[in-house]
Amino acid sequence: MIIYRISFAELIGKIRKNFDDDKIFLTIVAFQLDGKHYSVSTFASDNIEHLLGWTALMQAKLISGETIKAVSVVLRVFLPKNHEVEIKGKK
Repeated sequence: MIIYRISFAELIGKIRKNFDDDKIFLTIVAFQLDGKHYSVSTFASDNIEHLLGWTALMQAKLISGETIKAVSVVLRVFLPKNHEVEIKGKK
């Protein structure tokens, strides 16, 4: 496992900066101190306006260390149907 030293709010900001809000689907799981899940939240184009407030709340809970111990982020990015990827010279 790799541990990066980046704030949660900064991570969410980088994701939103690099991908259009209408192309991302985020699933975020917050874990309590005992390792059990605290909340599962999803954000996509239909509710992305709530992400900023939610991120601020989770960032505060992470910093306080009283409720949340860790956060897992799953990012899905939707590509255009005609998108081609080249891997080792092959499409």
